[in-house]
Amino acid sequence: MITSILFAGFAFFLLALLLARYGGHPNRLTDQGGAPGLLGHEPPVLPARFRTLVRELLAAMDITTAPLPGEEQRLSGRRPNHFHDVRYVIFLEPEPPGDLVEQTDLLELAETAKAQGASVGMLVTPYDIDQSGLANLPTEVELIDGAKLRQLFARYLPERMSELEQYRGFGKGRPLAPSTPAPIPGYRSPSLGPETT
Repeated sequence: MITSILFAGFAFFLLALLLARYGGHPNRLTDQGGAPGLLGHEPPVLPARFRTLVRELLAAMDITTAPLPGEEQRLSGRRPNHFHDVRYVIFLEPEPPGDLVEQTDLLELAETAKAQGASVGMLVTPYDIDQSGLANLPTEVELIDGAKLRQLFARYLPERMSELEQYRGFGKGRPLAPSTPAPIPGYRSPSLGPETT
């Protein structure tokens, strides 16, 4: 009797472990609001195409990019500003395991941005980003998940929206917020002092 109970407990633990590893992120939505999981209706975007799409988007936002040496999914970027250029280190994550970018990637981004002397670290993915428990990163980090990426495309490259519909992710199932435009990452308008009424 005790052996049967112990075996059932072990089998339950093993099943939970397998589901946690291969089951996908529970908060991920599909385009039709169906059940989440790794098998979506659309194919995932290929890494090379994702890189091209993001570089087109960044160019439309006046951010010039170039690959970091030896890294296909890592870019350096520069955006001219009134006083000085803003330097970026950009991590592209087109295929995170379970469609969720983990905290270790965010920490690596912050450390790489600091080492490269960049003002802003930017992580871009068509899926979700685990932001729980992040504080005191050594560099400013801009996180662009699928929903935010979709808003940026709607604002800067609306002609690409039909292509995004072909791929899994990109914040489908979440409404766009047209009344509040997505900000340019790392952009701060110059302060002209306190407003007077």
